[in-house]
Amino acid sequence: MYIDANQVFDPAATAITVTADSTNILDMGVGRDMGVGDGEALKVCVLCETTFTAAGAATMVIQILGAADNGGVPGTFYNYGETDALAVADCVAGKKLLDVDLPRKPPHLNVETNPRFYKLHYVIATGPMTAGKVQSWLAPGIEARVDYASGFTVNN
Repeated sequence: MYIDANQVFDPAATAITVTADSTNILDMGVGRDMGVGDGEALKVCVLCETTFTAAGAATMVIQILGAADNGGVPGTFYNYGETDALAVADCVAGKKLLDVDLPRKPPHLNVETNPRFYKLHYVIATGPMTAGKVQSWLAPGIEARVDYASGFTVNN
């Protein structure tokens, strides 16, 4: 699968140790309903690149946020969906932390327009994390990429 550079929330090996937004805010060009339709839905994918560690029992929640156009810049971001709390022990290299259809605008939001902008928000609780890196992107269709932890070491 090819990953479009314009649809990457976080490039490879983006460190997440405290609550933070994704590296990039994705601009869809115009506000529209990007959720499930007649064809394959866009997928939000987050892959753990480096195993997370923490001094204690830290957890992470990954939120998908959307914002309407505010004159070419994002307006207020709203939560369109989120994971359950992921324990530090569940965040291991090669594991998909999130692989879901891009959510539609939640009906409880009192927002008239559809989002033009999307970002991810990583909420760290009982933290901080002392190490851990992710890569995240928006992709069409089924995400079938599988990453495996390295099984060897190269000596220089």
